[in-house]
Amino acid sequence: MLNGAKITKVSVIWATIIYLGCVLIAWLLPSLYIWGASKLVHFGAVVGQPSLSFTNVILGLILWDILVAILVWLFALIYNKFK
Repeated sequence: MLNGAKITKVSVIWATIIYLGCVLIAWLLPSLYIWGASKLVHFGAVVGQPSLSFTNVILGLILWDILVAILVWLFALIYNKFK
């Protein structure tokens, strides 16, 4: 049986690390970010220069962490229903 609270906390920590790593790449190497976002992640979508204001970074981090928490908690809930 999965402990939903524990797995959610760990997943949010990992999501935060990955998100901040992506922000760092976008900040230090914007051309790599544009290439990676258009080719690897968004399947050919047109991607412009990243908007890396402090507010945007924090808002993005909060949104991603909330999304990850909800999805992982739902996963744990569904997983625990199967016996």
